[in-house]
Amino acid sequence: MAAHIFIPKHSPEVPEDKAGEIFATIAHFTGHKIAVLCKFRRMILLRIGYWLLCGISILATVLPLVPSRHWSVRIFDYGRVQASVAVSLCLILYPWVTYGRPGMPLIPVLLMMCFIYNMRLLLPYSRLFHRPPVAPNAKQAPIRILTANVYQFHQQPQRFLEVVKQYDADIVFTMESNKTWEKALQPLEASYPYCHKVPQENTYGMHFYTRLEVESLEVKHFVAGDIPSIYARLRDHQGRLFSFYGVHPPPPSPTEEPNSLERDAELLAVARHIRKKGGSTLVAGDFNNVAWSRSSQLFRKTSRLIDPRVGRGLIPTFHTEYRLLRIPIDQLYHSADVFVQKLQRGPDFGSDHYPLYCEFVVCPESDAQVHRVEDIAANEKPEVAARIEEGKAEDSNRPSVATP
Repeated sequence: MAAHIFIPKHSPEVPEDKAGEIFATIAHFTGHKIAVLCKFRRMILLRIGYWLLCGISILATVLPLVPSRHWSVRIFDYGRVQASVAVSLCLILYPWVTYGRPGMPLIPVLLMMCFIYNMRLLLPYSRLFHRPPVAPNAKQAPIRILTANVYQFHQQPQRFLEVVKQYDADIVFTMESNKTWEKALQPLEASYPYCHKVPQENTYGMHFYTRLEVESLEVKHFVAGDIPSIYARLRDHQGRLFSFYGVHPPPPSPTEEPNSLERDAELLAVARHIRKKGGSTLVAGDFNNVAWSRSSQLFRKTSRLIDPRVGRGLIPTFHTEYRLLRIPIDQLYHSADVFVQKLQRGPDFGSDHYPLYCEFVVCPESDAQVHRVEDIAANEKPEVAARIEEGKAEDSNRPSVATP
C-alpha cells in the first residue's frame, strides 16, 4: 500500500500593498485608542489638580481667620494676594472643568465668597481706590527717607551704598546690619553728620543716619532685650518737630519664631508709645507683617496712624528672587499731619528685600487727612493689652549669633 504524505496547504500570499494597508489600519486603530486613553488620563489629572487648587485656595483664604498664633496658621496672612489670584483662576476654569460632567455646586459658591472677602481686604491698596490728599503746601521741601533690610549675610555692601547715593535721602535706616555692615557703611558718615549704631549679630541690628537736626534719640526694647527699635525726635527743613520710629520685629516662621507673639507685642507696644507721645509721627521698617492681618489693624488703630499705600498700591518688597511670591512686609505709617508725596520700591541691591523710599512733608496746621484716621474701639483695647503681655512673657531663646 502506497504511503500518503500530508502536505499542508498554504494560504494564498497577500500582496505587499494589501498587507501594508492592513498593518496601517491596525496601527491607526491602536494609536487612536492610546491617544484617547492618554487624553482621558490627562483630563483626570487636570481635574484632580483643579479640585486640589480649589481646596488650597479656599483654605488659604479662610485659615488666617483662625485666631491661632502658630506660624503654620499666621503664615497664610502673607499670601492673601496669591490666594486671590488662585481663587479667581478657579472661578474662571470652573465652567470648563465641569462642562458635560456633574459638578459640585458648593465649590463655586465658596470660591465667590472667598473672592469677595479677598477683594474687600485688597481693593483699598489698588489704584482704583481713592488717592490720598495732596499736601497743602506743595512748595515745602520734602524729607526723603530710605529704609532697607540689608540682609546680614550680604557680601556686596557697595551696591547698597550706590542706592543711598542715588536717592540722596535725608534719613537712612538699615536693618539686619551687624559689625561687618557697620564698617561697610562708614562712607555714609561723611554725608550724614548724625548716626546711631546698634550692631547685632542676631539679624536684628540697626543703623540710623540723618542730616536732619536731632533733638533726641533712644534705642527702645519694647518687648525683648535683643530686639531693638529706634525712637528719634527730629526737626524737618522748616524746624518742625516730628518723631521717627524704626522697627524690625521677629517673624513667625519655621526657621525663626514658632509663633507671632513677640512680633505682635512689639508692634502693639510701639503703637501704644506713639499714642502716648502724640505729635507728628512716621514709623518705618521691616514689620514682618502685612497690612490686612489682625495685628496690623490693631497697630494702625492703636497708633492712630495712616497707611500711605492705600490708593497707591501694595508695593511688595520681599522676596527679591521670587516674583510671584512677593509680599509687602516692609511698611511705613504716618500721622494725619504728615503728607506722603512719594512712596516707591527701590532697586535690587542684592538683599532678599527691596529698599523702600519715601518723600513726605510735615504740616501740623492741616486737617485734610483726619478723616483717614481710624481709632481703636473700646472692646479691642483689652486684646491689645493681652497681646503685649503675651509677647513679653514669651521665651524666644534666640541665638545671639545667627548663621546663614
